[in-house]
Amino acid sequence: MHAFGTESLESVGRRRTPAADTRWRLWALRPLWIAVHIAAVALMTVPAWILGGVRAEVQFWLFVVGACATLGCWSICLARSVSLRPLPVALVPLALALVLAALQTIPLPPTVHRWFSPRTQRWWQDLAPHAATDSEPADNGGYPLSLYPASTRREGDLLALAVAAFTLAAIVLANRTAFAIAGVAVAINGAALAFFGLAQQLTRYGGLFPPVGVGTPFASFVNRNNAAGFLNMCLACGIAISVWGIVHRTYRRPKRRPADELDSFHADRQGSRLQQICLSIPRTLGNNALLVLARLNSATLGGLLAAACIAAGIFCSLSRGGTIAMLGAAIITLLAAALAGRWRLAWLAPMFIAGLAACLLVGYVGKGDSVKQRLATLLDESTLQGDGRLVNWADGKLAAQDLLPAGSGLGTYRYVYRLYQQQPNSAWFYHAENQYLQTLVEAGLAGLALLLAALGLVALACWRLLRHAPDPTTYALGVAGTFAVSSQAISAAFDFGLYLPANMLLLAAICGAVCGRAARTEKKVSGTVCRNGPQGALHKRFLTPFSLASLFCRNGPEGALHKEKKVSGTVCRNGPEGAAHKRFLTPFSLCALPRLRPLAASCCVALSGLLLLAGGEARRAAAVAAALRQVQPLDLRRSQSVEALDGCLARFAVASPDGVQDVEAQWKLAQLWINRMRVGLVAIIRQDVPDDTSDSVIWTATDTVQLYGRAQQWTAQQQSAPLAALRTAPPVLENLPSAIWHLQRARRLCPLLPEIHLMLAQLAPLTAAGADNRADLQRARLVAPAQPAILTRCGLLELQAGRIALACRCWRTSLALNPKQLPEILRVARPEMDLVEHLGELLPDSPQWILDVALAQFGAEADRPIRDAALGQADRLAAARPGDDAQARWLRGRIAMLQDQPLLAVQRFTQAVEIRPNETAWRYDLAVALQRLERYAEAQEQARICALAEPNNEQYDALLRDVIRAQLAPNRRATSRQE
Repeated sequence: MHAFGTESLESVGRRRTPAADTRWRLWALRPLWIAVHIAAVALMTVPAWILGGVRAEVQFWLFVVGACATLGCWSICLARSVSLRPLPVALVPLALALVLAALQTIPLPPTVHRWFSPRTQRWWQDLAPHAATDSEPADNGGYPLSLYPASTRREGDLLALAVAAFTLAAIVLANRTAFAIAGVAVAINGAALAFFGLAQQLTRYGGLFPPVGVGTPFASFVNRNNAAGFLNMCLACGIAISVWGIVHRTYRRPKRRPADELDSFHADRQGSRLQQICLSIPRTLGNNALLVLARLNSATLGGLLAAACIAAGIFCSLSRGGTIAMLGAAIITLLAAALAGRWRLAWLAPMFIAGLAACLLVGYVGKGDSVKQRLATLLDESTLQGDGRLVNWADGKLAAQDLLPAGSGLGTYRYVYRLYQQQPNSAWFYHAENQYLQTLVEAGLAGLALLLAALGLVALACWRLLRHAPDPTTYALGVAGTFAVSSQAISAAFDFGLYLPANMLLLAAICGAVCGRAARTEKKVSGTVCRNGPQGALHKRFLTPFSLASLFCRNGPEGALHKEKKVSGTVCRNGPEGAAHKRFLTPFSLCALPRLRPLAASCCVALSGLLLLAGGEARRAAAVAAALRQVQPLDLRRSQSVEALDGCLARFAVASPDGVQDVEAQWKLAQLWINRMRVGLVAIIRQDVPDDTSDSVIWTATDTVQLYGRAQQWTAQQQSAPLAALRTAPPVLENLPSAIWHLQRARRLCPLLPEIHLMLAQLAPLTAAGADNRADLQRARLVAPAQPAILTRCGLLELQAGRIALACRCWRTSLALNPKQLPEILRVARPEMDLVEHLGELLPDSPQWILDVALAQFGAEADRPIRDAALGQADRLAAARPGDDAQARWLRGRIAMLQDQPLLAVQRFTQAVEIRPNETAWRYDLAVALQRLERYAEAQEQARICALAEPNNEQYDALLRDVIRAQLAPNRRATSRQE
């Protein structure tokens, strides 16, 4: 065994150079090679401790480290004294995914755009036409495929980082010693994270990471599901270390029974065949257990300890998806090892021992009951139905169907799915909680196909290592890859962990190491072999089923052509001595030819340059994020000092001098300018109002909605003087253009935020031109089909503009989504419109809901006309229901009772009860109506049935007593008259 650096470099390959020259180059490149190894391990472990690497300032350093490590690695591999390492085929779908991400950000001609994604073209045309954004018109009049190109570029940068990590691991960590060191580091890192997470749960405060206020954190991760996903990959390394510790001494030895030494002892035993079988089973298991205990060493014990700690951390994270992924990955790994033909019963021991130790540790820290309760919710139907994921998946499915075939662009799901929402939800899902569905929405069919192709190639490489591993380290790498990939493939169905840089980089590195090792293993097992005799004798060709390339062979001193066969254009030229150069292209290996070496080097340099450019963009994004954090403490709904506002604006200007490429930052900048305008208007208004006027009253008067209402009122009354004074006020002239510019810029970046369209509509009458805002309001309604607050605000603006029909339409949709919006709607609608006249346009088509509203909102005597109109509308809607609907008859009976028509109510209640006689509440309403008509005998019969059906209902008992008293009252009066 050579030294670490020397072995790694020599394993790359040699050329025919003098020994001294080769030795000098190896020693000169050793520091760089060690630095590349350290960088690879750092990318796999460090981001997990910095909130998963989600912050832009962390991603900047990740890009820098990845670029330097990739460039350094390829500089070594392309050195003159070493040859190029084989590149796995799994790199191809990753490279194509990068190309796809780049294509999504390029403006396309309308015809091409319509062919790839007609829906996104329509969204762009409807929401952000070029005429409305004069700041950045496209030269060709086209739009990109992505609905948020800046976010797609950021996601593409992270994807490039993953590709760099994959390539780096395929070259560096495919070496046995390098992977052993990296695997140990990952296992220790996972155990430390799990231990820290347990310590956080056992104490009130973890100490290193302050509470973030969102999500359910575990260890250094904001989301426990993401933490569980990362720990599953660390667990894969811990199990691999344990497996290596058990099998490395007996690997590839002849298979024999572990109990052979005891056969002579049991051979003398007598008994039936059944008795022998019953005795042999515990004997075999016991001897295997003893054999495992006998083979325990430091590596096995360390791996088991790390695996047990990590598994306990996954349990205690209370992540249901993480637990399911861990158990599913364990089963898949065991089945894969069995089917690969490398099955040993003793190799089950690491998983069983780690699982048992994890359960004991969970019980020891007192989290057993919490884990049981959390996992029990998987069988609770009500809990599963209340899970927001199901509703989110339904919306995402609609979006995916509508956005085929090219998708909406990487990083756009959080904005796109709200266009297809069917039900209101206060939660804003940044991800689909299903990576396959999110990939289909964002990248279309091509993106999903590339994802599945990459997973399939990695799974094929894992199978190759499990079946044809030449040494125990390679087999352990196959075990680690199988467990890691299967766990992430399972958790991807209900989580988004791989969108975090920490999880993404670790999985990319493990997959790269697996595929790189499989490429080298394939090179030793199968390929094209060319053997040449000294006289140019017959050449033997072996083309394996996996090989995609064959050879041209030209032999002999004169270059005579012998047995030349062309299959795919690969050429093998042999020298005078008949030496053969092997070139392989298999499902596991893309080996570059000498003529392709400049292309491969150029691709690597381009990848490093792309990461450096991504690092520069991440640095600007970090500055913008810092500026946003500075603005966040400011409550822009209240008055702020001009100095504070100018300081925030200056911070944004310094953060991104060439323009902020973030839609939320642009929205925040617009709010800053609007607040600055309102502060100036407050100073002007203060001069014209009494001194005792409160500041809050003046500040409310400068609200954009109030200003919009006054401007619309003055326009309707043709009062041009006050409107011109407002438009030419110095604060408006100074701040309003900047606010509108940032809003238009935000709309150009991503036209899917309804708040931007709504604010543009509010500010339109304040501009000098007094632009029409109907298009902006229509866009706001279009991108917020299930957001009641936005629809309510749109209705208010339509009402202030005098468009009552559109206002009623907005409010009707809002009330159908959330009836709690009704008090706010009635507050603003009562002074401006006749509710009796427009009630049919305002209230949704739900007779039950209208009936409840009539009782709750219009119970006063002054509101009797409105209540009668609401009851009439509810009765018409109930009567319009098709078929013999018992529910409609009952509702119409209640409406008749409220309209003082008890006889009609009795008829409708009787019909409803005849259809559904088990409805006790309906019988109660019938009894009340009969009591009101003084038909006490019938009322007593119905009340008696209700009381018998529900004996504990005091309301039914009270009605029965009242009916009996009323029935006996006339007899008492008659008796008293006779006396």
